[in-house]
Amino acid sequence: MDYAAEKQVALDAELAIRCGRTTAAGTPCGHRPIYWPGRGRVAGCNRHMTADEERALYEVWLDIKTHYACPGCTAGVGDPCREERHEIRLVNGDWAKIRSFAGIRMHDARLELFEDQAERITPINGD
Repeated sequence: MDYAAEKQVALDAELAIRCGRTTAAGTPCGHRPIYWPGRGRVAGCNRHMTADEERALYEVWLDIKTHYACPGCTAGVGDPCREERHEIRLVNGDWAKIRSFAGIRMHDARLELFEDQAERITPINGD
């Protein structure tokens, strides 16, 4: 399988993941969970994340921003990712895509740098 096909399979798998936490109506939530760098979509969605999960995830995103420069744009360590066309770079043949959490916007390529640190990132719910 070539690189583009592998990326598409991974994207399709990620989009199929659902929160699954119980809603007020007692049914499983069908929203997509929040992206947890280094772990994927393992926490709840925006509506069902616990305060502890939200706080821990916010710290992870801040840690990434303060310790890694972005390979997907011209942002240095501690700088916010840039979204202007002339400042975005190709990463492994793809244009960097933006993810956001709690008002922090970062390219997925920057978040992927943190995947090597996955053992440090343990969601509060134990997933």
